[in-house]
Amino acid sequence: MIPINSTAQISTFIISNFSFSEYIIVLQPLLLYVLGMALYAWFIFKFYRLMSRQDIIKLNHDKYSKGLKGIVQKIARSVSYVFQNLILIPIFIFIWFVVLTTFLALLSKTSSLDSIITISIATVAVIRIAAYYNENLSQDLAKIIPFTILGVFLVDSTFFSISVAIETVQQFPALWKQTAYYIVFVVLLEFVLLVAEKIFRIFFPKKEGAKNSKKDD
Repeated sequence: MIPINSTAQISTFIISNFSFSEYIIVLQPLLLYVLGMALYAWFIFKFYRLMSRQDIIKLNHDKYSKGLKGIVQKIARSVSYVFQNLILIPIFIFIWFVVLTTFLALLSKTSSLDSIITISIATVAVIRIAAYYNENLSQDLAKIIPFTILGVFLVDSTFFSISVAIETVQQFPALWKQTAYYIVFVVLLEFVLLVAEKIFRIFFPKKEGAKNSKKDD
């Protein structure tokens, strides 16, 4: 048991050597780490769950054709459907592709941008294929690279070279044509997967129990 006098001396020593301004200075890097990691994890969590869903975005087509009748209603629904699949989905795919390319540029110190772009678009394509097979598998694939970067950063923050990553990304405009071809490929792949899934559901409709369980999730 520590004597009362010793305890008082220890308390006095701690209080006398405590500096609030020094505490704030010491706390600043910790707060930056906590805030940065929390924001990064939140962004990745939201974004990879979005990209790994079979329906990346689903508009209410009936809403945009409400009050219309006949051919006009069909045209309104068709325009809404085209806008969803040919405008919104390609935009989300392109954003995720850019995010993955940036992440890979941070991880890779030797690969060329050409290789990084190919790997990024291949990853996006595999994520979309997996989404139509099993969304859990798609989620696992979508979060591999982002959370790998977080793990590497926690182990060795000096691994990353921001200057090298910036130099790599700056080469991106020179490969715009290759990127455009790749994006078109993924959009066409998405269309083929969507049509194949619709045809598959005609012959093998989902059971009511499976639909309800999916809604509950």
